[in-house]
Amino acid sequence: MIDIDKIPRHLKTLLINSVLLPFWYISIYIFHPKFYKTDDFLIIASVCIGLTIVSSLLTSIILTLSEKEAHILEENIVVPSVAIQVILLSLIIFLGYLFKVFFDKIFYFYGFLLTYFGIIILIIIIDLINGRNNPEKK
Repeated sequence: MIDIDKIPRHLKTLLINSVLLPFWYISIYIFHPKFYKTDDFLIIASVCIGLTIVSSLLTSIILTLSEKEAHILEENIVVPSVAIQVILLSLIIFLGYLFKVFFDKIFYFYGFLLTYFGIIILIIIIDLINGRNNPEKK
């Protein structure tokens, strides 16, 4: 039996963040079908892994801005970070799919990425502005 407490922190973080890979794969399938039809799994997997790493770092930054002693590899940061990303990705994928169904217009993958990362960066900016205006938060 594997003892989860003995798994190194970096590996545990990687395994928790691997939950996001299917969401990126599905978003490529829905929003960039030409890229998906190339059948080059190595490139698609690399894009999914890269997007997972970048989005995980950004959402971990959001959660660690409010706490000075927090580290981005701690479980109390990683698990909520992944939960935020799963909810946001699911919501944007669902809305993008509905946009395609109802308006017969394709919500392209680049617009999907801009929307997703735009929301995350906007949250970071709002948190930074809120932290500057609230001296108790520092």
